[in-house]
Amino acid sequence: MINVNTGAIIGQIYFDEYAFEYTSSTIPTFAYQIMIDMYGGWGSIGGTLAQGTATCTGACTVNSSDFLPQAVTTTNQVEGEAFFRSTATTRGSVGTATATWSYYFVNPSWVAPSTPVTVTPPVTRCDHNLPGNNTVAGCIIRDIPPAMIYSVSSAYEELAWHILAAQDSGLPGSHPSYGLSHPAPLNRLVNAAQQTSNYNRSCPSSYPRPAGLSCDEYPFQSSQQGAATGGGGPGRTFGGCQVPLPAGTGPSGYSACMIDNTQNSEGGSALGSFYIDQRIFNADPFYVWITP
Repeated sequence: MINVNTGAIIGQIYFDEYAFEYTSSTIPTFAYQIMIDMYGGWGSIGGTLAQGTATCTGACTVNSSDFLPQAVTTTNQVEGEAFFRSTATTRGSVGTATATWSYYFVNPSWVAPSTPVTVTPPVTRCDHNLPGNNTVAGCIIRDIPPAMIYSVSSAYEELAWHILAAQDSGLPGSHPSYGLSHPAPLNRLVNAAQQTSNYNRSCPSSYPRPAGLSCDEYPFQSSQQGAATGGGGPGRTFGGCQVPLPAGTGPSGYSACMIDNTQNSEGGSALGSFYIDQRIFNADPFYVWITP
């Protein structure tokens, strides 16, 4: 707070600001919440209120914006919530939207309100043009790659162990939680002929399939980093995989391993559902997160 006549600072509010954005893959409406949590201050701050307004630019309209004046104290959290609707709802359409909160502080003892604070979350992308399932419109947060999660203690245990070994050997797609500061993601590939080429190179029919097992490839055939589309690097495998390939390391190439046929099939179906649930387009990035 500044005395407008002298320019002297006559008070300060210390607070944390929290912003939340959430979307749905099956409806073209998304929401944005903001919270101000004061934890201290001094000077002429008693009776201070905060209020704000949400706006949206791009392919969107504001359905509602609720950030009425609220007391700013160390015992009261100030909250606002707004809902937006995408205008990219006709079949075949894709649109991006940028939502913004603008809030400010007022006090009866001040001559004027504070300078507005603006908060903008990541861009939202909504569409009615999803490859493989164009039945409903929905929205995602465009610039945050999603993660396909497999567990080494789940129904896809063998699949998960193969992916983990492949990522540990240097192949791309590992989740940032592994400790890499800028891990390379995978990118979806929707071209069916290219997917087939990827699989045929990583798991040719000449490889014997032991009873109950099938050939699993990584990076996925449905990714641009697949065996044929990913630059043509050499193949590798791991102990117990029953594949006639050498061991290898590094970010180039691919791996193959014979795993339980049911796990391979159902794990692949789960990946297909992930593409739909996360509304992943061709070339969109994503990670593969192997959990305990």
